[in-house]
Formats: sequence, structure tokens, C-alpha cells
Amino acid sequence: MNIKEQRKLFIKRYNVSCETIKKLDLFYEKILQYQKEFNLIGRGTLKKVWIRHFLDSAGAMDIIKKEIRDYLFQNKRVEILDIGSGAGFPGIVLGILLKDCANISLSLVETSKKKCYFLNEVVNCVDSNIEVINCRVENLHKKKFNFITARAVSKLDNLFKMSEKLIHKNVTLIFFKGSSWTSELLLIKKKWKFENIIVKNKNDIENTGGVLMVFKKIKKIL
Repeated sequence: MNIKEQRKLFIKRYNVSCETIKKLDLFYEKILQYQKEFNLIGRGTLKKVWIRHFLDSAGAMDIIKKEIRDYLFQNKRVEILDIGSGAGFPGIVLGILLKDCANISLSLVETSKKKCYFLNEVVNCVDSNIEVINCRVENLHKKKFNFITARAVSKLDNLFKMSEKLIHKNVTLIFFKGSSWTSELLLIKKKWKFENIIVKNKNDIENTGGVLMVFKKIKKIL
């Protein structure tokens, strides 16, 4: 499947506006522009950006939209944090797709200065309400986020540890995981309690066995 076919598939799956697609096109162009210098994504996925990265990242959008209805109904601001954003997945994709949703702000946390530079270049280019923060998530100033996402960052046990200071009763964690998710899940059950675990198959064209995992009502076991 070539890039044009992948792009058409994305449009078919999500039925987004021409303006949104133009912003994703700009994002794609920035990836190509900075890939060699910053090594943003795996070389093997460079010709599969729309299905391996854009389509995959967009999988969190429906979950977030469903969850935020109550927040928006009460006119509350919705704060989303993306841990270890790297090349902008899923953070930049979600920022573009959710731009027209009222009262939503998105923060991208990334430790690499080079990748933060790239992320800011994309944010300025696509004009989305996204803040790029160059630090470790553990060093973030105490702030309540409604959603925390992470894709291709670390194992579940470490993700929960990294997010520990940010976990509260109303937070929803949305983690993109590979085929080893079952063993990782068994491990965190020894340390954390949670409800409504939802494991959804991703829009995975290549059938890698990856899933999208959603955790709610989280509490650490003493």
C-alpha cells in the first residue's frame, strides 16, 4: 500500500475535513524533512507513516471524545498529557484531530531537546493548541490531567511508575501496547487496582498484535 492509498484509507476511516488532512500532510512533510537528522521514526516505517503512525495514533480519539462529553457538558477544561511524544505520536495527531473540540488543551512531554525542537516546528506549522514540555514526566509540576497517553515509550509497569504523581481518581490512562501486553498487565495487577480495563484492537492493518489499553479508577496497592 503506497502513501496515497494509505492517506485515502485514513480519510475513509475517520471522515475528517480537508483542513485536517492538510495539517496531517504538513506533519508528514515535516517528518520527511527532519527524519535523517533526528531519526524520528524507524526506517522501516517511513513508507508506512499513514497506517503505522497516523492511523494507529488516531485510535485514541474516539475513546477521548466519548469520555470528555461529561466534562464539556459542564464547561470544564479537558487536559490531555502525552508522555514521551518523540515524533509526535499520538500527541500531534490527537492535537490535530481534536482541535475543533472546545476546552481541550494538550501537553507533550519529551526529554530529547532535538525532538522537542521538531515538535515545536510541527505545532507552529499546524496551528494546534499544543504545549511542548522538555522534561521528564516525573519532574512535571503537579497538575491534574484528565487523560494521559503513551505510545512506544515503556512497559506498563514503568508507565504507571512514571505517571504515579499524576494519577488521581478521575484520570484515564490510554496506553498503546504491543503483543506483550498480557504479561505486562499481569505484572501491574500486583501493584495497582483499576476498573474498566478496556483492551481494544487497534486499526492495525499489518496485524502486529498491538492493542489500545484504557485504565480508569486507578489506585496503588499499599
